[in-house]
Amino acid sequence: MDKVTDAYYAQRHWEEFRDKIVKKQLTYGAVVHDYFKLVDEMNRTKEDLRQWRTN
Repeated sequence: MDKVTDAYYAQRHWEEFRDKIVKKQLTYGAVVHDYFKLVDEMNRTKEDLRQWRTN
């Protein structure tokens, strides 16, 4: 169940990030940094979920 929880939190972080961009609360540098950090988190979570489903 932890993998599903991790996936939920990764999705929530992405949605919060997207909302901050829309509301223009982040500078360009922060956007780039946060974007790559979140993409990495989401990719790791997706891979973990794939492995969890196949086990």
